[in-house]
Amino acid sequence: MRQVITTGIIGLLFAGLAILFWPKPNDLEAVVKGWDKGEAVSIAEHFTPTKEVRLFLPNVDGVFTTTQAEAKLAAFFENNPVQGFKLLHIGDAIKAGDSYLIGLLVTDNNAFRVFMYLNEKNVTHVEARAIGESV
Repeated sequence: MRQVITTGIIGLLFAGLAILFWPKPNDLEAVVKGWDKGEAVSIAEHFTPTKEVRLFLPNVDGVFTTTQAEAKLAAFFENNPVQGFKLLHIGDAIKAGDSYLIGLLVTDNNAFRVFMYLNEKNVTHVEARAIGESV
C-alpha cells in the first residue's frame, strides 16, 4: 500500500513538472517564425483571445480586439513584404512569467524595430517602428 502511494506521489510530481515546463501558448519560437514569414495569423494565434491587444504599427496606434489587431497586422505585412526577421533579445519582464522580445524586421520598404510583450499566456502588446522613427 505504501509503495502504491509513493508511486502515485512521484507520478504526480512528474506530471506537475511536465505541465510546468511544457511549451506554453506564447511560445516565442512560433512568434519569431511568424515575423520571419510575415504571417499575421501565426502571430495572432498568440494574442489573448478575450482581451485587447495594444498595437503600434505605421499609421496604427491603439488598442484593438484580437480580430482587429490580426487584420491590421496582416495589412502591415501586405504593405511591407518581409525579407527577414532577426531576433535580437528575449527577456523576462518584471512580472513573473511575463516575457518580451526585441527584433529587427527587414521588409522591402523599410527596417523596423519590433517589440512584443507576452504575459504568462499570450501577446498583449505589439510594436513595429521604422528604424529612425521617433517614439
